[in-house]
Formats: sequence, structure tokens, C-alpha cells
Amino acid sequence: MASLGTPPGLIRFGPFALDPTSRELRKRGSLVKLQPQQCAVLLLLTERAGQIVSREEIHQYIWGNDTFVDFERGINFSINQIRAALGDDAEKPRYVERFWDYARSLENAFFISLAEPQNG
Repeated sequence: MASLGTPPGLIRFGPFALDPTSRELRKRGSLVKLQPQQCAVLLLLTERAGQIVSREEIHQYIWGNDTFVDFERGINFSINQIRAALGDDAEKPRYVERFWDYARSLENAFFISLAEPQNG
């Protein structure tokens, strides 16, 4: 149940609240700057918290089949920007962790949102 003064639909994790409608990230009420692409990736990860999200799923969610870009670099950049916004550390992640798919190759990395969000 949402607390008084908390808009419904917010995805909360740690001191953060992500509004899926406005695509705004806030930390203890203060707006955290994220570009639309990074916010979309964060939204995907928080919606799938506790699940592994493949690079291909991120690619499809952000760009679809009709866009031809260096999506590997775009995904890496987005994850780095998300980590910076969350104050997360790639070496000791609290929110976003990278998983390797050794069965296929090191190229097939997966990401997971470690914070179990609470929908408000």
C-alpha cells in the first residue's frame, strides 16, 4: 500500500524512487539526472528486478529491430551512467550487477537489478 503523499506506481529501491510515467528518478525527493535512454534501461531493470535481463532484451526494449546502432556501446554507456546516478560500484554492486554467460561466450553478458523494488 502506498504511504500518504507517495504517488501510486512509484518503483522504490533503497533511497530511490523511479516514476515510470514521468521517467524521473529521485533520491530522497531530489531529482537525479538521467538521460531518457538510461532511464528506459533502469525502468526495464527495475520492472524485472530479481531476474536476469540479457543485452539482447535491453537492445530490443530500447532500439527494436529497425535501428542500426552500436548498441553494445550504448548499453555499456547506459549501465555506467545508471551506476553513477545510483552511486553504485561495478566491483561491489548494490543495485546493478553484471552476469557472464560462460556457456556461450564472454560477449553474452547479462544484467540484473539486485534491489527488489517496492511498488508504491
